[in-house]
Amino acid sequence: SGGLILSRTAIRIEDSLLQDSYATENGGAIADSGTTSEARYATEIRGTSFVNNFSGGDGGALNIVVSEEDIHLSDIETIGNHATGFGGGISVVFIGGTAEFHDVVIQSNSAASGGGLSVQGQTPKLELRNSVVSGNRAFENGGGVSALASAYTSPARLIGDNFIVSNNSAGADGGGIHALNFLSLSGAEIRDNL
Repeated sequence: SGGLILSRTAIRIEDSLLQDSYATENGGAIADSGTTSEARYATEIRGTSFVNNFSGGDGGALNIVVSEEDIHLSDIETIGNHATGFGGGISVVFIGGTAEFHDVVIQSNSAASGGGLSVQGQTPKLELRNSVVSGNRAFENGGGVSALASAYTSPARLIGDNFIVSNNSAGADGGGIHALNFLSLSGAEIRDNL
């Protein structure tokens, strides 16, 4: 796991390019397996591009497990990444905590499900602000976004503010967004998905 970085602790990355990495399991560039850090943002990634990475599992560019901490991504691009499982660009699995994505572009990625972004787990809470999910492809469900919450938890939240999901495609259901036991969505523009 983790073509470039396998982390079991807090990570911080700024102003970087992570490109052409390969992982046989999760996280083409980064696999972050979560931490119990008390820091406000245990994992923080800013001003970074993830380009043409490959995962033989989930998360073509990033596979993040959110446990007790919060995750913060801002000014991020994930372009041309691929995963054989969930989340061609980014895969986020929630055990606890929250994730905030600001000014994130998830474009031209592909996966079995969640071509651009996959969100799964127990009571996920993901805020997407000023972000775009565009031109991604899923061979199964969720061309842009696959949002799957555990059936045994309270409904999860996907909060969008100036959030655009466009021109994505899926081989089965949800060209733009495929959601199960999930979705409280506001402030989103969803268009031209197949």
